[in-house]
Amino acid sequence: MDWADIKVGQLARENFAVIQLFNKNSIDFFCKGTRSLKEALAESGTGEEGFLKELEKISAQKPQLYAVDVEKWPLDLLADYIQKTHHRYTDQALLEIKELINKFLANGSEEAGTIEKFNPTFELLAGGLVTHMKKEELMLFPAIKKIVAASAGGNNTAMLGSVDKTIEAMINEHDLQHQALKKIREVLDGYATKEGHDDYNKIVLLMKALDEDLPFHIHLENNILFPKAVELANLS
Repeated sequence: MDWADIKVGQLARENFAVIQLFNKNSIDFFCKGTRSLKEALAESGTGEEGFLKELEKISAQKPQLYAVDVEKWPLDLLADYIQKTHHRYTDQALLEIKELINKFLANGSEEAGTIEKFNPTFELLAGGLVTHMKKEELMLFPAIKKIVAASAGGNNTAMLGSVDKTIEAMINEHDLQHQALKKIREVLDGYATKEGHDDYNKIVLLMKALDEDLPFHIHLENNILFPKAVELANLS
């Protein structure tokens, strides 16, 4: 198969093992899912030949499915899943990290310099995420549920108005979140832990876990929920 022109978001939708491969090679499949694989590999600096060998190996095996069948779920159920799983986790993780940072800086640890450098970007990420998720929960997700209900009732979903602009705004905010994550990874040295620095390591490992969840969270929205909602909203 010629993989070069296939969109990375589509590959991620079809096989969770591909997401793991993308993560391993720091390939953005969530914010820039509409790019071709060739473009994504070039941007990440990943060697095309070696990557395609791994991809061919994965494709020859039975697809590794998501823990839940998000592709077949109705959009209102998917929106609820994102809110109750990823939004709740993100809120909890941000709060816990913030509390640990405040405690850590108050103790005057020798690693305070790194955390002081990390904290402004974390605050920017946290503030943006909290506001962003509230907009989705109070505006976008309810609009998507109305579209689903109208479609089920046989109504013209286009009469509900387009969600294009709201979705475009959410995608743009996802890009900002991704940029903040990249800066955080750099400041925290790729989330490397330090022997004998337990309090520092707690912050790093919690931030690493959040960073691992957010790409999949954004992928579910950018590559699955949002395009399907736009398609349904524009049906006549």
